[in-house]
Amino acid sequence: MTLPIVLASQSPARKRLMAQLGLNFSVQPANINETPKANEAPDALVERLSHAKALAIKTTDDAVIIAGDQVICVGDHILGKPYTFETACEQLSMCSGQTCTSYTGLSVHCRRQHYTFYRLVTTHIHYRKLTLSQIQNYLQKDQPYACAGSIQLEKNGYRLIEKLTSDDPYAIYGLPLFSLVTALEALDCLAFA
Repeated sequence: MTLPIVLASQSPARKRLMAQLGLNFSVQPANINETPKANEAPDALVERLSHAKALAIKTTDDAVIIAGDQVICVGDHILGKPYTFETACEQLSMCSGQTCTSYTGLSVHCRRQHYTFYRLVTTHIHYRKLTLSQIQNYLQKDQPYACAGSIQLEKNGYRLIEKLTSDDPYAIYGLPLFSLVTALEALDCLAFA
């Protein structure tokens, strides 16, 4: 029996990664308030939001719901989605020459099977020293205003980075595939041909 799979995101990068798995899936973005709580740690924030997004999806009980959240931190400062050019400039100026940490949470739920899976993947991002002109040119080209930390690696964002360190290289795109494969195999949704 094939379970329906729902991706709780409209992110083009997450959709591309899901397609890479060769699965049939539908997309149903979860519209929730993503505002951090007072003094909420980044790892707690992405866990809370990942679960909240999965639970917000209205679908059949047998559906496998895949949801995630991602933030980038410069020291103790959490960078979410900038939404504006000005905020994106501020975020990338803060990241310039710094080593930042990306926190990516993955939540997989199947109500009928009482299955809940959560994994946190951290990625250390070593940014190049960037000028304001480089930042502005990048933002005008990629317009990553709906991306955590104002960077979109699948376009030209990779040019801002010297090095990435992660246990799951796909996590930086918002969907840790190594962890997702583990969850989908546990639900018998994924098998090698």
